[in-house]
Amino acid sequence: MFFEDTIAAISTPLGIGAVSMVRISGKNSVAIADKIFGGRVKPSVAESHSILFGYLIDPENSEKVDSVLLSVMRSPKSYTGFDTIEISCHGGIVNTKKVLDLVLSQGARLAEPGEFTKLAYLNGKIDLSQVEAIADLIHAKTEGARRASMSQFIGNLRNEVSSLRNQLIQLCSLLEIDLDFAEENLLIIDAIKINDQLSGVENQIKRLLSTYNTGHIIREGARVSILGKPNVGKSSLMNAMLQKDRAIVSHLPGTTRDYIEETIDINGIPFTFVDTAGIRDTKDDIEIHGIHFSKENIHSSDLIIALFDISSPLDDDDHRVKTILDGALLQNKTVKAIYVGNKTDLGEFDRTKFASEIGSDFINISAKSQSGIDELKKKIGVLFNSDVSFSSPMISRLRHKIALEKSIASLKMAKKSLEHNLSFEFVALDIHNAIQSLAEIVGEVSSGDVLNNIFSNFCIGK
Repeated sequence: MFFEDTIAAISTPLGIGAVSMVRISGKNSVAIADKIFGGRVKPSVAESHSILFGYLIDPENSEKVDSVLLSVMRSPKSYTGFDTIEISCHGGIVNTKKVLDLVLSQGARLAEPGEFTKLAYLNGKIDLSQVEAIADLIHAKTEGARRASMSQFIGNLRNEVSSLRNQLIQLCSLLEIDLDFAEENLLIIDAIKINDQLSGVENQIKRLLSTYNTGHIIREGARVSILGKPNVGKSSLMNAMLQKDRAIVSHLPGTTRDYIEETIDINGIPFTFVDTAGIRDTKDDIEIHGIHFSKENIHSSDLIIALFDISSPLDDDDHRVKTILDGALLQNKTVKAIYVGNKTDLGEFDRTKFASEIGSDFINISAKSQSGIDELKKKIGVLFNSDVSFSSPMISRLRHKIALEKSIASLKMAKKSLEHNLSFEFVALDIHNAIQSLAEIVGEVSSGDVLNNIFSNFCIGK
């Protein structure tokens, strides 16, 4: 690859801290370092992957700007594949910006978001699935998300996709050899065996596709709405789940007007709990708006916790809650629901009657005494497959899902061509399309729009 610019950026969070790092990469990075670094060894004569101690000196006035450690990494054995210099300077907003300004004044330009990683991808140092894994690793909210991102970064998804592609390439090669030497009758292709092999690969792709629901939840987190009438204990439940007083608890109904949200880790998966306004018939304008927000939230949720007061009979507001929940479940087939009976510390109403009226079994808790909270967390974990192996290959982005679905559609077309005894030329073409779709996952076939969208979500300096 040919690339003229030398880019630079601050690669650590800008703020008060002990150390900051400014990264430079490109064909002139070492020459720029020579201009501003004063030490016993010039960067241009230093061995690759060596660290030099010295001062940054402004060539304009010979002022010592800062004492630094300067790392030299020569092409092609660097993150980007180009010569790279990393300057570890003292932290602080003003000092770090001064170091960056000094570098930019010597001919480097400010890097765009994700441009260092983009160079690494374009230079073949990493594939597109690893690029996405780097972004996910940086933004991981839980240990499970971190492990899943690291699994993808070290190549588990790439290796799985490569295995699927290689199987299809071998099949396609066999069919094309038959086409090339059809007149010589060198090969006798068994269409039934080809169909069976296609089905085998299709099933493997379906297994990988089935990881999407878990994968994207691990990466993005699951949104959990707590739904119930006023004063049923929604805020108390949220505080019990978070193990801190995040929501205001009051015996007065209608205390929560707006919604409050907070994220917690349950078995490695991030769950964002949303405490919403209680559902009831009211004429209070502000409370009406709060109830409207509640209804909107449940329709964008991955899990709804329907909360009821187990210590007293169901009333009209409880039935309103049930109606809203039924509507949400009917509208969104992927949303999950858990029915929870609260206030067991006040005694239980007829549990059997309760369950029969609502139409579901309950997990009984006391948000006040925190009894049953662990059982509720366990139930949530089970619903979202929290026993998943975070190191196993999985897909976590809609882009991956679409590529796999396209690949499966192409394989179905190939099998249909076989069933109709069409020429192997048509079968091979469909298999080629499946191979191309799989290649999109690792970025071997990607449009500029896809690349720009992925790298736009990176921070500058990465």
